[in-house]
Amino acid sequence: MTGRELTVNEAMLIGRRIINQLRVFNFRHGLNPALEMPSPVTALRHGWSGQRDSEPAPFEWMKKHYFELMGWDPATGKPLPHTLKSLGLEKLIEAF
Repeated sequence: MTGRELTVNEAMLIGRRIINQLRVFNFRHGLNPALEMPSPVTALRHGWSGQRDSEPAPFEWMKKHYFELMGWDPATGKPLPHTLKSLGLEKLIEAF
């Protein structure tokens, strides 16, 4: 689309940079772990009650595992400084 030739690794790096920039933006604008819940429809599809006041145990495990794989704090989901630094996003470390 852009006319730029990219390797798979280059494209993945661009994607990781975008995801982490969006994550920092969302935290700066009020995102917190309590807001990261499956929608009631998703919860019902997976046999959960759909209640947003208590997180289903499987979802909590998946969320923590995803945060770890992304290089984010497993408890808060905030990108860790070394993750941002490895992506050339050092200037965003101050955002927290």
